[in-house]
Amino acid sequence: MKLKVKLTEEQKESIKVLKERWDHVSEPHLLPCDDAVLVEVKSDETGVGMVIGIEADGHRHSWGRCQKKEVLK
Repeated sequence: MKLKVKLTEEQKESIKVLKERWDHVSEPHLLPCDDAVLVEVKSDETGVGMVIGIEADGHRHSWGRCQKKEVLK
């Protein structure tokens, strides 16, 4: 069963910005920290990809940072 992810307006705007910068942006997935979501982005030109966490306020950062934040709580 696939869960429907409810995004804040700020998260929607943040994903829109990512879609302007990257060739591929995955559907958002829930994260175990706060109200954040996770997306994977990738460039066709370079083949580079990364995983990005997006907080409820739209702030973006690497998954590693979100993971650390959860561990430190």
